[in-house]
Amino acid sequence: MRAAIYARYSTDLQSASSIEDQVRLCTARSAAEGWTVVGTYTDHALSGANHLRPGYQQLLADARAGAFDVVIAEALDRLDVTIHQIRDYAFDSPDDSLLPGA
Repeated sequence: MRAAIYARYSTDLQSASSIEDQVRLCTARSAAEGWTVVGTYTDHALSGANHLRPGYQQLLADARAGAFDVVIAEALDRLDVTIHQIRDYAFDSPDDSLLPGA
């Protein structure tokens, strides 16, 4: 399975090493699952409430283009701070790959 990693930290008060830590955790999860990481998307010092984050927008564009099968993030709030938006992505997924346990 092809996996994409998304990592983000919110404010200038946090460290860029936060993204490195998130990517390391997600890479380990991908390896444990036997998935191949085909892309890593990041946003530095940007709130999850801002949907115009460059890395996030590229992730969405690549998802629409079928560039990967699953997205791995340290936590759901790294993708989006609103659970409703995440739910919408899951139900828009053609094969339910974004649903928990899929």
